Amino acid sequence: IVQSIMGRLEKKSPEAEGLKRAVSGRKKISGAPETAVDLKKLFDYCLRLGYPPDLIRRELEPDFKSIRRESSEKI
Repeated sequence: IVQSIMGRLEKKSPEAEGLKRAVSGRKKISGAPETAVDLKKLFDYCLRLGYPPDLIRRELEPDFKSIRRESSEKI
C-alpha cells in the first residue's frame, strides 16, 4: 500500500523528480556519501536548493542505511 501511494506521489510531484536529478548529479560529481559528514553535506546541498527536508530524507534513505560510522562518532 505504501509503495503504491509513494508511486502516485512521485507521478504527481515534479519536485521529487527534480530532487532525484539533483542528488544524482551531485553523486556523479562527489561520489556516493560514505560517511555521515558526506551525507550531511548532500542533505544540506538539497536544502539550499529549496527542497523540503522530508522529501530529501525519503530520497536519501538508502544512503542513510548504507553509510559507515566514523570511529569518532557516538552511536
